[in-house]
Amino acid sequence: MKARPASRLALGLSVLTLALLSACGSDNDPPRASNTSIDSFVADYNRGLASVSNMNAATFADLVDDSFLDAGYNKAQLLSNVKADAAALADASNEIPADQVFPLLTIKDAAVSNCDDSTGICTLTATYVNPDKDATSAPMTVQVRFQDGRFRLYGDQKSA
Repeated sequence: MKARPASRLALGLSVLTLALLSACGSDNDPPRASNTSIDSFVADYNRGLASVSNMNAATFADLVDDSFLDAGYNKAQLLSNVKADAAALADASNEIPADQVFPLLTIKDAAVSNCDDSTGICTLTATYVNPDKDATSAPMTVQVRFQDGRFRLYGDQKSA
């Protein structure tokens, strides 16, 4: 007997959900990561870069862990650059260089794996999408920390 496509999809989603839950903690460890929390992170990240006011909001800054460090780049530097990008976008007389796409990027197809129960640090894989006319996309992998029921960008923790 062949499984119907909808049944296979439901089974696949169930297996994926269980894998994510088991990868990110137990009842005695840090709070469990869930599809809801990673979906919330993605929605908040995308909303945070959707407008100048959102880029400057404390809610966007809260998406970055206080211990964020990635190739020597810390939270203060990241948020400073985001604010500078927001200022450039707000100034209609500025022409944004073609390579200045950070404020335009969104992420999709996010998944977490390799969670460390003691630290809450996980690997986030997703796809960056530049919503410009050509919809360029690229895979990305970054460490995130799951703490207080939510994910935050954590970086590679390397100083260079």
